[in-house]
Amino acid sequence: MPTKEIKSIRNCFRILSLFSKQNPFLDADGISRAVGIPKSSAYRYLNTLTQESILEYNHTTKKYQLGIKILELGGTAYHRLELRKIAIPFMKELAEMTRETVYLTALDKDRTVCIERIESDLPVRLSIERGETFPLHAGATARILMAYLSSDKQDKIIEKGLEKFTDYTITDPFKLRRSLIKVKKQGYAFSEQERDIGAKAVSAPIFDFFGEVIAGLSIAGPINRFIGRKAEEYKNLVVDYSHRISSKLGYNSYS
Repeated sequence: MPTKEIKSIRNCFRILSLFSKQNPFLDADGISRAVGIPKSSAYRYLNTLTQESILEYNHTTKKYQLGIKILELGGTAYHRLELRKIAIPFMKELAEMTRETVYLTALDKDRTVCIERIESDLPVRLSIERGETFPLHAGATARILMAYLSSDKQDKIIEKGLEKFTDYTITDPFKLRRSLIKVKKQGYAFSEQERDIGAKAVSAPIFDFFGEVIAGLSIAGPINRFIGRKAEEYKNLVVDYSHRISSKLGYNSYS
């Protein structure tokens, strides 16, 4: 049977779990009702959590919010989780299912860089090296990252010029902005021969604990193997696996 101390720890955890993006500010009455404890007990827990800087109390609104300590703890936990180590097992599964190249990219200033990849075992394949960088406007793996940048950052990238790699590269600022809006809305990006003739890719974003996009997961291969139902299947897989990796990083899409 749980001891009094264990019950207190559980109640504190339940209180902290009430805070989310939709409910960042909560009052004592609401917390008391949600956890199912007397208001006097709720105040006791809240005072302790506030004293330890795990919560902050606003005397004007009479509401609580997550404090600096919980953010520090979350940041520490996040940094201990190495994205590559978490992603690799999922990437291997994806590569085995599709037999196409699967790669992981992240932002590197105003470019995207490949931080991990599992190459296809087929003779004809798309080959990408770790450390290889790409411009943010060309290709699904880059555009999925650019789509989640602020409008100001997108504008700065566009102002530097949109290099043309093939006849399929998006170099018109208006078309690119429209594409970025669509990509962010649907949560995935397709590209076809934008950087390399004969290549096609589909990418989805990976979110961290704080809900920020920190990487893109992609499947890429020859265009003749990326047609019809196969393209739809790959899209569903990359979205599913990006969600799995995000979940392992602590991201809660329902918060």
